[in-house]
Amino acid sequence: MPMPKNAVSVLSAAIASGAAGFAHSAPVLVEDGWSLERVVVFTQPISPLINPVDGLLYAGSRNGGVFRILTDDSTELLSNIGDVGGLMVDPATGNLFASNDFPGFIERIGTDGTVENWVTGFHSGDDDPTGMCIVPDSYTGDVVTPGTALVADRGFSGPDEVWAWSVETAQDEFAVHTDDGTLVDPFDIAANDTTVLVADASSAGLFIVNADGSLTPLDTPDHDFVEVHAVVADPLSETDFFALDAGSGEVLRVNTDTGAVSVLLTGLTPGVTEWGNVNVSADFDKGIARLIVGNREDGEIYVYSTNIPDPCAADVTGDDAVDLADLNLVLANFGLDTSDGDADGDGQVNLVDLNLVLAGFGADCG
Repeated sequence: MPMPKNAVSVLSAAIASGAAGFAHSAPVLVEDGWSLERVVVFTQPISPLINPVDGLLYAGSRNGGVFRILTDDSTELLSNIGDVGGLMVDPATGNLFASNDFPGFIERIGTDGTVENWVTGFHSGDDDPTGMCIVPDSYTGDVVTPGTALVADRGFSGPDEVWAWSVETAQDEFAVHTDDGTLVDPFDIAANDTTVLVADASSAGLFIVNADGSLTPLDTPDHDFVEVHAVVADPLSETDFFALDAGSGEVLRVNTDTGAVSVLLTGLTPGVTEWGNVNVSADFDKGIARLIVGNREDGEIYVYSTNIPDPCAADVTGDDAVDLADLNLVLANFGLDTSDGDADGDGQVNLVDLNLVLAGFGADCG
């Protein structure tokens, strides 16, 4: 019986990296809707991500270097930067930014292969930049302006801070949060349309960055974090983030409105340097989103995928918009066996159809 293509690529990568096989169990998916698409053997991954410009996987290695991972799981060295603390991609250009944990700088790796030091100093003394993010253009908060890049400085023997900088202009950094004793070890940072979150090794786990630079612990009344090393905004939600708890070996879904925390996957080997080891990529044109999870301790990168619901499936009236007319049609036929108001095409109008309309409400389908 022939081996599946994906299994062949994984086995080839294991042999190429000197691995004799997997001595551990793969993480267990808990949240419905996700499927394991790919496993890549990779030495000490830091911040693996998908570059939307070319669709390929990239990762830093704590062992040194930033790499492009090809579809056959072979790698290309892009930069020999040492002590990689984080990796970020500018989705508009495809340029990569890698942070150096020691002695402390950020370099830009251009799509043309050029490598240049981009931010070479944050403050006097020890700099330890790790996880980074770009504040989305849709951001309506008041911490920084949309399009600004942020980086967490874990301050190994110096201040624990948050800094802002520009992806367009080198050496344009400024402090957002200066050390006031709140943070223990900030390892990553993320932003959605309204909120900037810092992942910290403290028991608080996640902190909200306020306009004045102060930090507020995210209230999660029913969950205790162990040691959060990574955080990223869920592009399919207005309120949710994904966080990797390196202490518990879990990837968690965190709702910033309610403080609710649920387990997305579990079974990662707990590690001491899992910085930035959860990222997401959403291709709305193809209707698929991917979750990229690195596990430095096991030397593997996992890629999970899920379908992105089409909001225009809720245009049950066919007027090129999801609005009150669609909601009213669903409500008028609720509980009936009919095609009128049947958004999911199963011949019945029920709660599924109502939820589809609510989820897609306001979509322009013209």
